[in-house]
Amino acid sequence: MSQRASRMDTFFSYLEECDNESRDIFSRAEIALNDGNNFANIETGNDKLAMQYGEMKKRVQELQQTQALLRETLETRAKLTAALQDTRAKLKAVRATAAVSSSARIDHLIAEMEASLPAHGNIISSIEETREETERIIEILQTTNKSAEELRETIRFVRSALPLMVMPEEEHVKIG
Repeated sequence: MSQRASRMDTFFSYLEECDNESRDIFSRAEIALNDGNNFANIETGNDKLAMQYGEMKKRVQELQQTQALLRETLETRAKLTAALQDTRAKLKAVRATAAVSSSARIDHLIAEMEASLPAHGNIISSIEETREETERIIEILQTTNKSAEELRETIRFVRSALPLMVMPEEEHVKIG
């Protein structure tokens, strides 16, 4: 009986060792699976990042085109400012003429010119506000573009580091 009991004990201890080894193998396989899932998530994230990067490039190009329009707007603003100053000079000349000869037509022209002065000022301030807002948007997009590029570099680094992650020599995971 004792020999039989001894064999049974040996058999059960062997089964325990097999059970522990299989648990160990399952835990290593689970770790490998998690690493694979993490890598797949990085791939998906990289694809999304690439799409966002493409969209950002388009936006930056649009903003660069907007910047050209903004320059034209600023040139137009300078021309309007010059025209406004010219109008003011002419108004002063008309006032000087009106002082010499006071006619209803000259008074009407003076009133018309004075009425148009605030409109010129409003146009100039509106152009200035649009320019400032566009510059802020350009700065935000350039910052976002830089952040996206840094994130891409990080993903490239993580990808290059994945093959370097090795299990200890004694441990092997059989695939397939």
